[in-house]
Amino acid sequence: MRWSEQPRQGGGPSSVLVVDDEEVVCKIVTEVLRASGYRVRYVTSGAIGLERVAEEAPDLILLDLQMPDMNGPRFLEKLRKTHAELPVVIVTAYPDSELMRQAMRFAPLMVLAKPVNRELLERTVRVAIGLKVAACTPMSALEGFEPLLVAGYRVGEKRRVPNRDARPHRAVRP
Repeated sequence: MRWSEQPRQGGGPSSVLVVDDEEVVCKIVTEVLRASGYRVRYVTSGAIGLERVAEEAPDLILLDLQMPDMNGPRFLEKLRKTHAELPVVIVTAYPDSELMRQAMRFAPLMVLAKPVNRELLERTVRVAIGLKVAACTPMSALEGFEPLLVAGYRVGEKRRVPNRDARPHRAVRP
């Protein structure tokens, strides 16, 4: 898995690392985000994902929760020890699972429920990277606040309130 051909320079394209054990999902997400101008790399293992972050930290990580070698919460726990402020968006088919509750302790920036449609994926990545780039406050200053929830929930609510304006999810297709 390689970064796209575009070289990273000062104002170059933002980089995204996709960590998901389903290679088909990784390839589709990579294709969608590369078409939007991002440098994308994917791995199908949490352990390899941590190695890639150590080599070159991306601007954003899209993380699956349920993986055989290292689940999402364990990945986040290890990541936060070395890259505390790196934004992570969890993309999962199990947003109401025990794994999700465990992962929330490590402050993911956003949560997307699978299947995610192309438009929502692109918008979420744009917002997440925009928050990192335009942040006047370091992400560590947000400690104690609940992370943003998207895809079916209103952003910024203290409790889960169904977002009546959310559109039904469609699978991302290239």
